[in-house]
Amino acid sequence: MANSVESKANSHANLLRDDLDRAEREVVKLDAGNIELYLLLLDQIEMRFGELTANDTDLRPELGRWDSLLSRL
Repeated sequence: MANSVESKANSHANLLRDDLDRAEREVVKLDAGNIELYLLLLDQIEMRFGELTANDTDLRPELGRWDSLLSRL
Protein backbone atom coordinates (compact mmCIF):
# COMPACT_ATOMS: atom_id res chain seq x y z
CA MET A 1 0.00 0.00 0.00
CA ALA A 2 1.37 3.39 -0.96
CA ASN A 3 1.42 6.22 1.49
CA SER A 4 0.98 9.86 0.65
CA VAL A 5 4.26 11.68 1.10
CA GLU A 6 4.72 15.42 1.19
CA SER A 7 7.18 16.07 -1.63
CA LYS A 8 7.75 19.75 -0.93
CA ALA A 9 11.13 20.31 0.69
CA ASN A 10 11.57 23.05 3.25
CA SER A 11 14.20 24.95 1.32
CA HIS A 12 14.70 28.67 1.65
CA ALA A 13 13.25 29.18 -1.83
CA ASN A 14 10.11 27.26 -0.87
CA LEU A 15 9.77 29.30 2.31
CA LEU A 16 9.97 32.45 0.17
CA ARG A 17 7.27 31.09 -2.15
CA ASP A 18 5.05 30.25 0.83
CA ASP A 19 5.48 33.77 2.21
CA LEU A 20 4.65 35.26 -1.20
CA ASP A 21 1.53 33.07 -1.39
CA ARG A 22 0.42 34.28 2.02
CA ALA A 23 1.12 37.93 1.20
CA GLU A 24 -0.81 37.68 -2.07
CA ARG A 25 -3.82 36.18 -0.29
CA GLU A 26 -3.80 38.68 2.56
CA VAL A 27 -3.23 41.89 0.58
CA VAL A 28 -6.92 42.04 -0.32
CA LYS A 29 -8.06 41.96 3.31
CA LEU A 30 -5.78 44.47 5.01
CA ASP A 31 -7.18 46.60 7.79
CA ALA A 32 -6.00 48.38 10.93
CA GLY A 33 -6.03 45.11 12.86
CA ASN A 34 -3.63 43.17 10.66
CA ILE A 35 -1.47 45.74 8.87
CA GLU A 36 1.41 45.46 11.35
CA LEU A 37 1.69 41.68 10.89
CA TYR A 38 1.45 42.16 7.14
CA LEU A 39 4.30 44.66 7.13
CA LEU A 40 6.40 42.22 9.16
CA LEU A 41 5.64 39.56 6.54
CA LEU A 42 6.85 41.92 3.80
CA ASP A 43 10.05 42.52 5.78
CA GLN A 44 10.53 38.76 6.08
CA ILE A 45 10.06 38.31 2.33
CA GLU A 46 12.59 41.02 1.61
CA MET A 47 15.06 39.36 4.00
CA ARG A 48 14.58 35.99 2.26
CA PHE A 49 15.28 37.64 -1.11
CA GLY A 50 18.53 39.01 0.28
CA GLU A 51 19.63 35.61 1.57
CA LEU A 52 18.79 33.80 -1.65
CA THR A 53 20.32 36.47 -3.88
CA ALA A 54 23.57 36.12 -1.94
CA ASN A 55 23.53 32.41 -2.86
CA ASP A 56 23.03 33.19 -6.58
CA THR A 57 19.58 31.57 -6.61
CA ASP A 58 17.52 32.27 -9.74
CA LEU A 59 14.54 34.22 -8.40
CA ARG A 60 13.08 35.70 -11.58
CA PRO A 61 9.57 34.22 -11.10
CA GLU A 62 9.51 35.21 -7.44
CA LEU A 63 10.75 38.72 -8.23
CA GLY A 64 7.88 39.11 -10.69
CA ARG A 65 5.42 38.11 -8.00
CA TRP A 66 7.09 40.49 -5.53
CA ASP A 67 6.92 43.41 -7.98
CA SER A 68 3.27 42.66 -8.68
CA LEU A 69 2.50 42.53 -4.96
CA LEU A 70 4.25 45.83 -4.29
CA SER A 71 2.44 47.51 -7.15
CA ARG A 72 -0.87 46.42 -5.62
CA LEU A 73 0.04 48.22 -2.41
